[in-house]
Amino acid sequence: MTDSIPYELDDLLDDRNRALHAEVASQARIVLQRSVDHTWGEHSTRLEVTISVAPSKAPQASFAHELLHAKLELEGWRRPRIIPAKPETFEVVAYLYNQLAHWRMYPDFERMGYPASQFLNDRDSDEIRSLLKRDIPTVESLYAPARRPLGGLLVALPFIASQSPHQEISGNLHLLKRLHRVSDAHLLRDISLLLREVQGDSGSDVVEVFTRLFHLCGQPEVRFRPAF
Repeated sequence: MTDSIPYELDDLLDDRNRALHAEVASQARIVLQRSVDHTWGEHSTRLEVTISVAPSKAPQASFAHELLHAKLELEGWRRPRIIPAKPETFEVVAYLYNQLAHWRMYPDFERMGYPASQFLNDRDSDEIRSLLKRDIPTVESLYAPARRPLGGLLVALPFIASQSPHQEISGNLHLLKRLHRVSDAHLLRDISLLLREVQGDSGSDVVEVFTRLFHLCGQPEVRFRPAF
């Protein structure tokens, strides 16, 4: 173990993720760095994949998670460019891309043999719960005056956060029920269907997925282009 990274590469590899590591490494140089915010993360270009490493109860599963992110991006399923490129929209798309990528890559994680409970690390799960506890009361306060079901990204963002591709939502179930009470049921249904399509269709196009999602949320003027 080095001073800069909490694990050596051999600590992160096991029989379940070794082939995936070899596949990614055959396409790009893999660089490990110590996480500056105590969370795992991944960033890739066509030539290099950088994985930020943090202490984990299941480091091999966390490493597999980031390698799957890298595999998606190397295959072309990258966060799309936004037109018009507004800073606030960029942040939303960055968040949504990460969530949609989880749906896209979870079947591979499952096939590798890792337990569902290790798909997200503890900090990721805690962060999602904190976001829901912050955002759902805001949605409820906007619903209260007119008592009309709400839609748009206001509802879509916490709803997508509340979902889990490995279907372990019990910890967020009471928050999800609160969101359902104030939201457009048709929108939640359509988003759920889109998430299932992303998970089940290995050929789904990321630009098309984002275009459909923003149309559902009443923002057809926001357009997307491939990353490069």
